[in-house]
Amino acid sequence: MVARFTLLLAVAGCAAAGVVGLLPRVYPRFRSARSWAGALGVAHRVAHSAVSSCYCASILAPPTTQETARYLARRCPDAGLNYRHRPGIATVYQGRAIAFNALGLRERPLGPKQPGEVRIVILGDSVVFGWGVADQDTFGRQLERDLGRLSKRPIRTVNTGVCSYNTVQQLRYLRRSGAQLEPDVVLLVYVENDVQPFLPVDRSGSMLAVRGRPGRLADWLLAHSWTYRVAYHLSRPYLVGETLDPASVGYRESMQALAGLSAASRELGARFAVVVYRMARRPASDRLASDIADVGQAHGFPVADAAPWFAGRDLRALTNSLTDTHPNAAGHAILALGAAELLVRNRMLER
Repeated sequence: MVARFTLLLAVAGCAAAGVVGLLPRVYPRFRSARSWAGALGVAHRVAHSAVSSCYCASILAPPTTQETARYLARRCPDAGLNYRHRPGIATVYQGRAIAFNALGLRERPLGPKQPGEVRIVILGDSVVFGWGVADQDTFGRQLERDLGRLSKRPIRTVNTGVCSYNTVQQLRYLRRSGAQLEPDVVLLVYVENDVQPFLPVDRSGSMLAVRGRPGRLADWLLAHSWTYRVAYHLSRPYLVGETLDPASVGYRESMQALAGLSAASRELGARFAVVVYRMARRPASDRLASDIADVGQAHGFPVADAAPWFAGRDLRALTNSLTDTHPNAAGHAILALGAAELLVRNRMLER
């Protein structure tokens, strides 16, 4: 009897946490419901997510969002880029050792180019950064090894990935630091959330601390509550609408930034290419991939869609966990092999 009461109390707590934290997203759904049946449907989905979280809490991976909050808090505000990594520090995220070089990159020290070296500067966000994977398993390192087997010239990749960077920030970074990096090739790994405008940061470098909206409670719960993190993850498909709107400001700015990246690469004497990272197809991301390909055709740079590279595979086996859908080492390997084929096919390693 006591055990049953404890279980019911836990379920109620999960539901309460989910409803309170998700209120800013749920309330508009209740208001727009055309009948009591519709409102009850929304309530049922939220409650179902909370109950499911109790079942899943014991089998899901480490608290990814808590680690993300730590990452956010350790960044430096930057007037031009909004934020950047702190140079020269070492830490651990998701159980993986992370070291930042003197340039603030998750990368080895960057010395002078070797004779005949082909240097590939990789732009991107958390996928390129390698969230949840060891240094040697990141996309850049695996690409370097793959190309090294295909080329007679020394290959050196430079990982400039910063979690949550969008295309505009990547363009600003290349304009600021590109000459110092001396690229022969600039490779952008484009993720669909690159169309989202960036949020401002406070002096500590945390985006979570400055949102100033009712959802700040949700932010706090994401950073501190395991149960809420699971409930949020399970509920998100019901509560978050489509973000890939071609008419949005972020979408238009992203397409303009792609053209800017192509021009900035040419100014550096480098060739530019794009890999559109996605593991599966859906109509909205199909449209985005098509739009990126159109920009590539108009400005003369190759674009590869990664979706066919992952087709027919067990996608769960290629991601970090149920709640962290970043690619794991195996996912990075597939992405790196496809990118290597793109660069070789377009003869981008030749001078």
